[in-house]
Amino acid sequence: MWKFILLLALFASAYCAQNNGKLKSENPKLLTKFAGEIYQKSVEGRSGNVIISPASVRSVLTMALFGAARKTRTEMIRGLKYPRNFSNDKIADTYEKLAKSVGENTDIKIANKVYIMNNYTIKPSFQQLVTRSFKSKAESIDFKKNVEAAGIINEWIEGQTDNMINNLISPSLLNNDTRMVLVNTVYFKGIWQYKFEILNFRNMPYVEPFYVSETESVDIEMMKLNENLFYADFDEFDAKALRLPYKNSSVEMLIVLPRKRTGLADLEEKLSSLNIKHLWKEMYETKVDVSIPKFKIEYEIELKEPLEKMGMKRMFSNDAEFGNMLNSNERLHISKIIHKSLIEVDEVGSKAASSTAGMVLETRMGGDFDLEREENFYAEHPFLFFLIEKKTTQILFLGRVVKF
Repeated sequence: MWKFILLLALFASAYCAQNNGKLKSENPKLLTKFAGEIYQKSVEGRSGNVIISPASVRSVLTMALFGAARKTRTEMIRGLKYPRNFSNDKIADTYEKLAKSVGENTDIKIANKVYIMNNYTIKPSFQQLVTRSFKSKAESIDFKKNVEAAGIINEWIEGQTDNMINNLISPSLLNNDTRMVLVNTVYFKGIWQYKFEILNFRNMPYVEPFYVSETESVDIEMMKLNENLFYADFDEFDAKALRLPYKNSSVEMLIVLPRKRTGLADLEEKLSSLNIKHLWKEMYETKVDVSIPKFKIEYEIELKEPLEKMGMKRMFSNDAEFGNMLNSNERLHISKIIHKSLIEVDEVGSKAASSTAGMVLETRMGGDFDLEREENFYAEHPFLFFLIEKKTTQILFLGRVVKF
């Protein structure tokens, strides 16, 4: 009989002026490509606000990758955008450097957990890779007692995310056929380097229209800032971009605002071809008058369909090959991959997820600085936002704001 694995990728984020993350041996374009594709496939056919953590999804799938073999592993390597010649040891080295780098930041917390069915044991090779790269040891649990098991897992998740994500695991997801649950959580909290204003000269909130279509709008509270920031206008995306730094952090928020009120769909189609490093280098420092909304987004998605669209089908099927996980002859496949994200953004800062590494980005210098000219950046219609680790250009969070 087939047994199954449950994967949970969690991202806790709050944006209120708060913050931080790095990968060294991978091509940053591959990381950006994975982030763009998982976002595109996750929003197909869906409306409304979105927030996902590509870093969290990739981490939990990488743990599963360490136990995969043959065609299953080949599909996962391709889908996760790892170079084809990367061995498990090479991938483990990448994440070991990442964990060390992230561990130096006090405002980011990344945690991984492996739960295994009572009376089963993990193969030493799998345990060594997961322990080395993800700092996680297996904990035995009785999935037959599904209510109790769900409570144990949920309590651990809540503790890692400052109680931002609650009751994620329903007891109905666990049963006598569950052999393993892999969990990744990412939690970030950052404070804006430059404080936003939320009250006008009458000591009243800034209330302005946010256009949800070409002509329809709703009145919302906006945050204001006038400061020297990195900005650019990109013809190829028909959009303008703004970087908002966090205090004492290697993480920044990047907001990409379509020029047209209805331009978000066209921008989303170009996401997988977006080169964050190129974008970063083209941005220049100038005075910018900023107006962005406060927002809070909670988003949950089952990732089976998006990942299958990215070419990772076999791991969900009865043909899956995960023989490198357990000391058992039972055939394993992945039953579900659940991803839940939460972000809050206000005038103080943010809470969110992250990752860390060693490439230093170049920024346009010299004549490209224009501190006397003032640009405007008024986010009064749907836009994309990213939380990005500057040294590696890894996308920690990615989402859209389309309605209130």
